[in-house]
Amino acid sequence: MGMDRELREENTVLELEDHVQGVLAPVRPPPAVKRRLRDEILEETRQRLSQDVRIEPEKPTARWVIRVAVTSAVAIAGAVLLVARGRLSGRSDGR
Repeated sequence: MGMDRELREENTVLELEDHVQGVLAPVRPPPAVKRRLRDEILEETRQRLSQDVRIEPEKPTARWVIRVAVTSAVAIAGAVLLVARGRLSGRSDGR
C-alpha cells in the first residue's frame, strides 16, 4: 500500500515536471515579428528620449508587496519541488 502511494506521488511529480518543461519551452518568433518589435521599441525609445523625465523614488505599494509575495511563493514552491524530486529519485535509486 505504501509503495503504491510513493509511485503515485513520484508519477505526479514527474507529470508536473513534464508540464512545467512544456510550458517553459522556448519559442522562436518569426523574423517579421522580431522586426516589428524592434521597430516599435526603437520608436518608443525615440519618443521617450525626446521627453523630459522626472524620476521620483518608488514608494512601496500594495502591488509591489503582492509582487514580492508571489515571487517568494514561486521560489519556495520551486525549492520544495526540487527537494521532493530529489527524495523521490533517491528512493527509486535504492538509497
